[in-house]
Amino acid sequence: MSLGTTTRQPAARPTTLTDLLRAGLIALFVASGLNLVLWALARYLLRLPLHLPSRPGVLDLAPASPGQIVLVTALAAVGATLVWGLLLRLTRWARPLFLILALLVLLLSFGPLLALPITPAEQIVLGLMHVTAAVAIVAVLLRLDRASG
Repeated sequence: MSLGTTTRQPAARPTTLTDLLRAGLIALFVASGLNLVLWALARYLLRLPLHLPSRPGVLDLAPASPGQIVLVTALAAVGATLVWGLLLRLTRWARPLFLILALLVLLLSFGPLLALPITPAEQIVLGLMHVTAAVAIVAVLLRLDRASG
């Protein structure tokens, strides 16, 4: 390389809808799988029944089922994937904005959790599930940015 010559970095490949959908599905499966492991450990190893509202907006509690765990985790993964896709399209600062939004949503998710009439042990396990899902979803979606860049 001679002095005064610059090397050009290859242009980043734009993120396609297929890439985004693939990353969203991977995030959903990873986060759901980890949360199901935590649910099973709490239920069978710690003998701690986790309770969730039987339906949205009602404080009628029912034992948490694997289906509920996957459904709630899937909602988080779909929401995060949509936000990530929009940020990638709309701004050059998608990564830092996404991290800030993810942290805010995670912190806000603790509010309803702490308001549930459940034991502190249940709150800790459910809170750990929130953190686990958030970290897994964000990590997978941000990996998409690195893989496509």
